[in-house]
Amino acid sequence: MYEKKTMMVREGTTGYGSSKGYYNFFYPDMEKECTFVTDCVIENSHWLEHNNLMPVKAKKGFVKGEILEYKDYVVLWVSKEDIEKY
Repeated sequence: MYEKKTMMVREGTTGYGSSKGYYNFFYPDMEKECTFVTDCVIENSHWLEHNNLMPVKAKKGFVKGEILEYKDYVVLWVSKEDIEKY
């Protein structure tokens, strides 16, 4: 059986921004709430989950709110239940 590889978050989904911490790791910042302005295909991130929030990468422009930009994407924290896999 193949592993589901494509992940998506629907428009209107609430997530949380990131802040950099020790050794430049990203951590969820619960005070930086953001919203997906359109459906968005996301990528898994190599950071660890935190309190049922999964770190994901999304292209800039798909999210509004206070977010930390990193290279050509943003790192967000989204509830695992809000992520659809195909």
